[in-house]
Amino acid sequence: MPIPVATHRLDRPPLSDAGFLARAVLGSAPFCRPGTPAWRLSEATPVDPDHDGRYNVNGNGSSGMSSAPTAWIPDFYDRMRAAQTAYSAVHAGDRAPGLQALLPFFQPALEPAMIAKIIAAERALNR
Repeated sequence: MPIPVATHRLDRPPLSDAGFLARAVLGSAPFCRPGTPAWRLSEATPVDPDHDGRYNVNGNGSSGMSSAPTAWIPDFYDRMRAAQTAYSAVHAGDRAPGLQALLPFFQPALEPAMIAKIIAAERALNR
């Protein structure tokens, strides 16, 4: 099995197939059209979770990257969608203006240290 380019880091030597699979996780893609494969292959662990993004290769042929620090939160996209639904229910159907507004609605709640990292990352993006 060849190593997908999107999941190989340039600062590491190439992995064997077994080494690659030991560092990858197979999960479901968060946004797939009905009838398209819904699997996702992504890195299992970061070198530095505060700064590393997470590359994804999806069964529908697309690929992408999630940014740190949210890239390494388990089930982040599902939890974010649930938080958006809860936010909309409290705010007359409105969508949250940003991720920071959704943080109180995450279930289970995020750790205070992670909330601080997310707020700092969102502020850095909006500069």
